[in-house]
Amino acid sequence: MWAAPVPVVTWPTAQYNPNPLPDDLILPLPCGGAMAFRSATAPAQPELAPKVAGRDFSAVGGPFRDGQGKPRLLVGKYEVNRLQVAAVGAFSNGSACPRRNFRTDGSRPPRSVGRRP
Repeated sequence: MWAAPVPVVTWPTAQYNPNPLPDDLILPLPCGGAMAFRSATAPAQPELAPKVAGRDFSAVGGPFRDGQGKPRLLVGKYEVNRLQVAAVGAFSNGSACPRRNFRTDGSRPPRSVGRRP
């Protein structure tokens, strides 16, 4: 049976979770990075309320369940930063891990993600 290596987080905690809480979910990223998530309850049924023209109040159901079987969503705790985008990008296109400059890139949002039209 084949198994993937367990990713190891080597980035300083302050770069991906500056205000840690006991129930944060930390998911490792390529290149030693990580992202912090919070779990939120997702209603199973939309509330019975009139729809306002031009707005959609659809229900959101999460793929995860808590101990009582209620649907849960994982929500990013912080805005994605440049290093996180670069680490995932390097992994997806097979290039080397980006040079880490936590002082300038670790807390800044990416300039753009994806292609511009």
